[in-house]
Parts: sequence; C-alpha cells; structure tokens
Amino acid sequence: MPFTVLCIDYSIDWTPILTKLKLSDGSTIRVEQAEWKDISLVSSTQKGIVVHLKAAENPWPFTRQKEDRTLTQIDLVLMRNFPTDLHGKDYRSIVMGFMIARIPAVNSFHSVFMCMNRILLQAEMTSATERANDLLKESAAQAPQLRAVSIHYFPNTSPTENHLKRPDESISFPAVIKVGNTHAGYGKMRVFDRCDEDDLRSIIALTNEYCTVEPLVEYEYEYRIQKIGEHVRCFRRNNTKRGKGDHGDWKNNWGNLAFENMDTEPHHRVWIEECAKIFGGLDICALDVFHCRDGEVAIELNDTACGLMFEHQDEDIGHMRDLIVDQYLLGASAIGPTLTNIERGSSSGGCGQLRMLMSGTPEAETDELTADVPTRAVLWRFPQARRASIISQTVCRVRGSGCMANSTVTMDEMMARMDQITVGVDMAYTLLSGALAGFAMLEGGIVTRDSTKNIMFHSLADTLVGAVVYYIVGYGVGYGVGDEPNGFIGTVNLFGFWKANDTDHIKWLFSFAFAAVATTIVSGATAERIKTLGYMIYVVVANVLLYPIIAHWMWSTTGWISPFNRLSEKGPIASLGAIDFAGDGAVHLVGAVPSFVGALLLGYRGQYTRDKERYPPRFYKDANHKWQINEFAGNNDITATVGAMLLWVGWYGFNCGSTQAIVSQTHIVGRIAVNTTLSAAAGGIAGSIVGMFVDKTRQFNLSDGINGMLVGLVAITGGCSVVEPYGAIVIGVVGAIICKFVSVGMLKARIDDPVDAVAVHGGGGAWGLLAIGFFATKEYVAEVYNRPAAVDDWGVFYGGSGRQLGVQLLSIVVITGWCALIALIVFGAIKLVDDFRERPLFTFRDESSFEIMAFGAEKKDNARAAFVDPSILMSSRPRGNDIPLTTMSLTQHSHSPDTTPQPTITLHSHNMPQTRSTGITGSPILRSGEGAASGESDSDTDSSV
Repeated sequence: MPFTVLCIDYSIDWTPILTKLKLSDGSTIRVEQAEWKDISLVSSTQKGIVVHLKAAENPWPFTRQKEDRTLTQIDLVLMRNFPTDLHGKDYRSIVMGFMIARIPAVNSFHSVFMCMNRILLQAEMTSATERANDLLKESAAQAPQLRAVSIHYFPNTSPTENHLKRPDESISFPAVIKVGNTHAGYGKMRVFDRCDEDDLRSIIALTNEYCTVEPLVEYEYEYRIQKIGEHVRCFRRNNTKRGKGDHGDWKNNWGNLAFENMDTEPHHRVWIEECAKIFGGLDICALDVFHCRDGEVAIELNDTACGLMFEHQDEDIGHMRDLIVDQYLLGASAIGPTLTNIERGSSSGGCGQLRMLMSGTPEAETDELTADVPTRAVLWRFPQARRASIISQTVCRVRGSGCMANSTVTMDEMMARMDQITVGVDMAYTLLSGALAGFAMLEGGIVTRDSTKNIMFHSLADTLVGAVVYYIVGYGVGYGVGDEPNGFIGTVNLFGFWKANDTDHIKWLFSFAFAAVATTIVSGATAERIKTLGYMIYVVVANVLLYPIIAHWMWSTTGWISPFNRLSEKGPIASLGAIDFAGDGAVHLVGAVPSFVGALLLGYRGQYTRDKERYPPRFYKDANHKWQINEFAGNNDITATVGAMLLWVGWYGFNCGSTQAIVSQTHIVGRIAVNTTLSAAAGGIAGSIVGMFVDKTRQFNLSDGINGMLVGLVAITGGCSVVEPYGAIVIGVVGAIICKFVSVGMLKARIDDPVDAVAVHGGGGAWGLLAIGFFATKEYVAEVYNRPAAVDDWGVFYGGSGRQLGVQLLSIVVITGWCALIALIVFGAIKLVDDFRERPLFTFRDESSFEIMAFGAEKKDNARAAFVDPSILMSSRPRGNDIPLTTMSLTQHSHSPDTTPQPTITLHSHNMPQTRSTGITGSPILRSGEGAASGESDSDTDSSV
C-alpha cells in the first residue's frame, strides 16, 4: 500500500518529486495535492479522518487532481501555504481537524495552529533569541547579540482616542502598525509621525481585529536564515531600495526580491535552532533578521510556509523530499507543546528527542506528569507495505517502588522499542503464513501409488531448484524497481546482488512461497508423463518468466496493470488496475495455463505405451470405436483428504498473510479469514451436490467434495479483502459449478489432468478475478487500495461503472496469453526433442521409461495395478444395475526361470442383482482391460492385476 502524502501547496507540483521515490520497504509515495480552500474533513480521535478534496480549479500544478476525491488514509501532510488567505479568511478549523485525528505533518499541526497567532509567535521568538544569546555567551563564542523587535499589542477591536494614549510614551516614530494577522505584506502600514497615526486610527476602528505597533528599524541590510531539517543556509537581499526615512523595501515579500548567498556562521545556526524549538519543534522555518549598527534584530519568524529562493529552489525541494522520507522511516511526528516536565532536545523539529525527566517518588511523579501532560499520539507507517500503526506518545505510568527513579528515558528509545515489537510480530506472522502456504499433500494422495515418489520428488524440486533460481533472478524480475520504472519486468536486484533491508528477506520468503505453489500446480497436471529432468527445466522457466513477470504486472508498484501503480505519472493501463489481492491470477492462473498446455502436448497417460495390459492408457476406443475412460485408482483417499484439509489451513497463510501485517490490519485479516472459510465451505457443499447430478448418481463423491472446497479457496483468493461474506458464499458456489463442468470438458476432450488442476486452479482463478468486478464493495476497495471517491472502480453489483469488471477481464486475457506462450515454448520443445529420440529424455513414453520414475527411485510395482486391499474392494465397490461381486484368489508364478516367483491377485467378477442404496463413494476401483473400463462385461470375467 503506498505511503500517502497530502501536500497543501498551490505553487509547486509535488507529484513528480515524491512519486519516483523508492522507500526502504519498496513501497512508493502517493501524492494528493490541494489548497486550503479545497479541503473539507471529518475527524475522530479514535477512528482517524476522512478528507474530501475538491477538484482543482487552477490548471497547474494540479494536472492530476481533476476530480473530487475522498481520502481515508493520510500518512503525512506537507503544508507549504499558510492557513490564511489575502482576504482575511483563515482555516484554523481545518488545522484543528487534523490535530484531532492526530495526523503527522511537517511541521506539526500543533505548531501551525500556534503560529497562526502572530502575537504569540512573536513572543516565543523573543524568548528563543534570549536563549540563543545565553547559549552563545556560555560557549564564549564571538557572536553579535540578537534581539527581537519590540511589539506593542492592543487587543481592543475598536480603537478609541484612549486606545493609543498610554502607549504613546513608549512608541517612537517612525513605526509600523499591523492589523490582525498580516499576510504577504498586506495589512500593515508605516507611519512617520503623530499625524500619520491619527489618519490611520479611524481606519483601524472599522476592523474587528487586534493591532500591533513596532518601531521601524533602521538597518544596513536584511538577511534570512532558512532551516529545512538539518540544512541551514543564509540569504541576503541585494536590491534594497532607499526611500523616505532611508528604510528600504521594508514591506515587500522575500519571494519578490533579488538576493545573494551569504556565509552561514555558527551563531546563525544557533539562532535558528533555538527558534525551531518553539511549539514542539519546527522542521521547516525561516528567520528574517536586520543587520543594524548596534546589533542584529529579529523581525519575523516564518514556519513551514516560508518561500523558497529561486536559485536554490530545486535543492531546497530536495531537502524537503528527504525530510519526508526521514519522517517516514523514523516516524512522522506530531509532537505537542512544550509542557511541564518535558524538555525538547537539540535535534531538529519533529525528529528530536522528547525527554521525560523522572525523579523522586515514582508514584507521585508519574501522577504529576500524567496530570500535566495530555494524551497525544503519533501516526506513522512502519517501513512495511500496507501497514499503519498508531503509537501513543503518553507518559508511562510507572508503578512499583523504585522503578525508573532518577532516570531519563527518551521518546526515540520508546518509539524504537515499540517499532521493534510491532515489526517483530508482523515478521513472525508473515513467516508463519509463508510456511503454511507450502502444505500441498493433496497430489500424493490422488495420483497412482507408483507415481507417488515421482510426484513427491517434483514437489521437492519446486523448493530446491525454485529457491535458488528465485533468489538469483526471480525476485528481481518480479519486485525489482529501479530508477527508471519498467511496467513489464523488474530490472534491479538481479543475480543475487541485492542489498536487503530489515524486511526484504521476509518479503522474499513469502513471495517465494507463492512462486513455489504456482509452479507445483503443473506437477500434478502432468503426473506420470514428464521426467524429473524435464520438470526441472519447467521449474527454472516458471521462476524466471512466469510467476515473476505476472507478479510484476499485478503487484509491483510499477506494474502496467497493478492497482499500486495507479497514482504514478503514467498509471496502469486502465482505471484503478486489476485487483488480485492474494493470487487468483498471479498464482493460480499462472499454474493452470501451463498445466493445460503441458497436459495437451504431453498426451494422456499410457498413450505411447505398447504393453496396454501392463500400462493401460487413460483413454481408449472400445469395440464400437467409441472413446472410453480408464478409471485409475488413487494412491490413498485418506492422504488426499488430509492433504486437502491441510491445504485449507495453509490457505489462511495465502490470503491473510498477504496483508503482510497483523498488528494494524486486524480488521482486514479477520474479514479475509471469514471470507476464505465461507467460500471453501460453500464450494465443498456445492461441489458435492453438483457432482451427484452431473454424474447422474445418487451418491456423494469424495473427489467432488474436495475439488469443490479447493475451488472455493481458489476463487476467493483474489477478492478476499474486498467482498462481503455473503458475496464469498456466492463466489464459492459458482466456482464449484465451473470446476465440475471444466473437469467434465477436459475428459471429453481427452486431456488427462489427474488432479483436476486446470478445473480447480484455472476455472477457479479466472472466475475469482472476474467475480471481483461484480462483488467488490466501494468501502473495502477504498480501504485496501486507497481508491479516490471520484473513481467508481468497484463491483457492478454495488454501483460500479463496469470499468473494474473490464480491467479484471483484461487481466485474465493477458495472463492466459503470456503463460500459454511460455508454456508452448517449454513443453513444445520437450515434446519435439523426445519425438526424435529412440529413448525419451524428458517424458515417460515406453516401458523402459517407467522403470525409473525419479532419480534413484526404482519402479517396483505395476504403474496402474496398485495394491488392492480386500476391505476396500468390499466397502467401496461401485453400485449399479449389475454390481460385480468380486472375490479374490492368490497364486504365484514366475515370468522367467531366473526370477523369484511373484504373487498374482486374480479377481473373479460375478454379476449380482441391483441393491438400492445411497452412500459415499471413494476413488474408483481399479479396472483393467477394455471391458472393465467401459463397463460392458455381461459375464463373469477374470483379470490378473
């Protein structure tokens, strides 16, 4: 999730300045820009803030802010305009709204609110100059004295004859009279004598503002000390005009005058640092000083709205940009006022230390501190995508004798400890999620017994080979974003030469779990047809060109169809970008499309074997030249069921873990878990019922229930964070229906998919992506993806325009096209090589190929005729019009005189009358030979297994 910065500025376009930044966690900065007059808000002390921004009227710089929009998340605010305008309107109510919601800012909203009172600001500046003089005096530094200009304040709203009578004795002429909060040189007038003052008095009487009087200082030149974070520089005005009274351009703005650089002396830094400590700290400020014959006079202190000088404007903007990044990394502060028992350290502005001095009896001291210091909070995002946390900056209540007595604790230390705890919890959560995502025992229970070693070794190869390849190349291809963003492919962090920060290794591990799952889907679909060497070739390609490429498109901050790229300069290809929260497209469709291509090109099991008795094919023609299906027994129904249930548990790692945080995303994680559960349950129920009707039986089938549950999990993966629970139920039900019909269609097309990978992951993944365009809610999309209110990119069932549905369909098309192209190249090359070889290198084709199913794993049993347990034969026998009652006899014989006699199981089939019964069937019972496969036997038959 991008880090959102609201810039209040009407002169500088901050979007290209900030959006190109790459933060330490890889996330980007999203910029929203507006003027004070365009902002309205509703804030809460507990639930944050909702800010509505009107469309910009000014064509520049708000070229990207052409529509009204609503923000529900603001991580930082940069104020470059003072919250008053030329016509006297102030926006202190807006400032208070941000303060109530405790939104961090540069400078803090508290300091901005206090600086709006120019009289109070002038008084604080006077105190700061006195402290600076004391510091310089103690250090024995040779520095001129700095004094603040004297101010006379008159709070009366209607000045009368007596209004200025008593101060007359202390007011000297010429003088400057200011009415209220002067703005940009307006609202003040120079008077040279009593007559001028009398003329002005009648005008002041018509206002409802206070007024101030200060002497018009005679000076030799004027200069400004500017501070942005730790950077301090000095400028001198060099076109000062001399006029009446020889006082120069006393009224003009700094931005309208020429200037020249001047050396920054140590005492300049001391002056500005002391002034920057007022009101809890100013990260950006500027002090205007007159150089006079008798010393230096501080005239005015400006806060974050101070103007930038043209020659150094780009450099100063860079300093502000770096300051924003520092605020993001260290925690954007909203430090409150200087209060009792709280001392601000010497660090700059919001990044300084806040020391809580404790002494004496702990109980009494903490009670006193708690009474003096109100509860304040700091809102910032830790360096981890899609995570926000509110850390309370409250005085710790210390209970117990002697605890922390006479000790000093810095707020930086407290924040660092809380940061460590929060990041630690989130890392552990992500690690756990990544581990859960690897549970995939299902395939081992579904394939035939003799190919179990082969399929298990392929799953092992996914991890062994995939981990190395994904670390060296894949991670950079998927998530490497360089200085020149590429929407198609990552271009940095390649070949293992990437420097990881605190969270990169966790992100790599979690994303690798997704890559491994996307890869292993193909192993089940191509079981018993591809050798380990050929499969390893596919693993390498999948971890470089399949999952990483699609993940970059869908999830990278620069991906051409990624929702996280919506606010970049170019943006995604359409509207919001394709929503795929946890991998309907990037994982499941990426695995399903190559599964289909591989199963199609490699043929069905037993297609190329000559010994049809020992290695019966999956599909064959009967005596009437009609295609029939050989039902192959699975290895173990119990293993398959347990694997499916473990996979369900692991799915919480997929979906919930995709938040990559749990401390601050509890409500989203909870919604994801509920939706995942309901979709899986609804899919399992629907799959069992639909399977019974499609197969025209009155029995529930275990495989249909498992597939329905799995497709429910797959279908909800992409939209688990943006749909309602009842929407998840509908998605699961529809997914199960699609899965069953895709499975039947694959059989009719004679495409052999032993684990129904295409039906489950392909049908479920495509439907899951499409369903988001129907069921995504406005509220949840805005929460998860920070969608502006003016962009109606949510589900059409909730009032969406249909644009999101269109972009979801586009994502299905492009993912399918890319994966099909790569799979055609890989499996086409494998097939082509083996077509011209007498002994196949990559695929299982002839009898000799089946002798070794994996490296060192010799094939000892019949590939089709797995061990038959008599109890299974009796309990799971099929029911129908003619039920074959099977008995068994055991004989021993030898194929040759040199071999040990081998036991042979002979099955004797006897037709029995139909028995009306309804039950649950397991995997189909092994049937060898064409008659058994087609179900056409009308007489007793014997078949050796």
